[in-house]
Amino acid sequence: MSIHALSQQSAVDHIDQVPGEDSFRTTGNLTIQTIQKILHAEPDTLPKNVWKNKRLCNFLILKDPDNFKKVAARLKTKQSIIETYIVSLHFFSEREGKELDNLLTEEIKQVYAFYIKKIKESSSELQEEYQYVLAAVYNNTLPLKNVPDEFHDEEDVVIAALEHDDGALQYASERIRGNKEIVTIAFSQNIDSFQYADPELQKDREFVASLLQHNGLVLKHASLEMRNDKKMVKIAIQQNPKAFVHAGPILHEDRGFLLSLLKTTPSLFQDFGSLQNSKEFALEAVCINEKVFPFLPEELQNDKAFLLEIVEKSAALFHCFSETFTNDSAFILEAMRHNSATIQLADERFQKDPAIATEAVLQNGSAFSYIDRTLQQDHTFVLNVVQKDGMLLKNLLPEHQNNKNLVLAAVTNNGEALQFASDELRADKEIALRAVTLNVEAFHSISPALKADREIALTAVIQNKAIFSHLDRALRHNKSFVLDLVTRDGAIFEVLPYEMQERDVIFAAIQNNPQAITYVDLNT
Repeated sequence: MSIHALSQQSAVDHIDQVPGEDSFRTTGNLTIQTIQKILHAEPDTLPKNVWKNKRLCNFLILKDPDNFKKVAARLKTKQSIIETYIVSLHFFSEREGKELDNLLTEEIKQVYAFYIKKIKESSSELQEEYQYVLAAVYNNTLPLKNVPDEFHDEEDVVIAALEHDDGALQYASERIRGNKEIVTIAFSQNIDSFQYADPELQKDREFVASLLQHNGLVLKHASLEMRNDKKMVKIAIQQNPKAFVHAGPILHEDRGFLLSLLKTTPSLFQDFGSLQNSKEFALEAVCINEKVFPFLPEELQNDKAFLLEIVEKSAALFHCFSETFTNDSAFILEAMRHNSATIQLADERFQKDPAIATEAVLQNGSAFSYIDRTLQQDHTFVLNVVQKDGMLLKNLLPEHQNNKNLVLAAVTNNGEALQFASDELRADKEIALRAVTLNVEAFHSISPALKADREIALTAVIQNKAIFSHLDRALRHNKSFVLDLVTRDGAIFEVLPYEMQERDVIFAAIQNNPQAITYVDLNT
């Protein structure tokens, strides 16, 4: 990044609002950002008022002595401007192999003859003169570290030095090293310059954060407190993930913080030292962000047991695995035992495999929607599935839920599967009786009309007397039906309504089960 890049990015000054200024070495209303912006602009694009500002004109003449021609007439008579012009031409002539005298007007040579002589003779006195030092530093013929001490506290001299020496900040005065704009310029040239900034400035969180946003690697020069500050470190890493190595030791041991970084910067996992080989940590990491997986150690990426742990947590990560595993039917079968959703991400040929599809559906009925359509419609496949788990009737196609053979197979395995049959088949007596016989809870799923069926009601109540209260009212008050019940199981007497507890019913119940007398109201 160039010396002025940061300044230009954030400068708020408008070039066409530069004030006129007579005092060359006074900052006035000019910011260093403005100076930098103007110094690196094309001279022909600058507005007229720039050429009326002595400080800016000196810089522009140092940049190119030919800019002297553009300087406002009133400034061309100023000694500091003319001396800057002479010195700038001197360095220009040395670079171009030309004679200085041939570049100066006769008038300037006459008026400034003594000054010109000192320049030609490289008089030691020049090192005490501001314009010469500024020009020499700007032209990189005099390092800032070699100029007299008083110039180390001159902003423009330091700015000039930074044009060619990205380490010049270390030789600036304490005041200059505390100047945010100059430190920013130095930083944009060389982030290591920040270590030379004033200690108080290094503690300025807002300022340091602004630098981190431009180059996160400056974190290495921040205080230990800031390097252990989660917010500051995140700013640095967001700009440059490599900044993580400069985070403080506390954060390097903070598992929660490290995992939070992986949400946005998965590549950081490979910088986590010994934690990289921790299966527990790696599992947490990939579950937080699947993009971490490629950065896991190769041995973990090929660890079958570890991959199965991942699948158990999140089948979505299956697609991250190598083809060694995603093309292995045995692995896929095992993976689906851990998480049936794996079938959704498996290759189409595995979704067509009856053995794999069966395993997936038996693990989780919802997997039925992810197996191949031909299998979903295959009667033999579906029959095999519901014979193993009748409750899977819930996930089948409507046509299967209305298929008597399939529904009979389902309720034979689990009577409660009746609830997933079509309305038509829930009204089928054969199916309802089979379901209730095998699981009395199926009684709640049969059609209302069948709940009044004597045979089905008898079968249900004999298995669970609590069902009596759910029978059709006419049945509950049918003496013949009630006598039939207590004759088969006297304990059912307990749930009979008072009006049905007649003497012959009582005797029938006690005859079947003497304990039934405990439910008889002896006053009856």
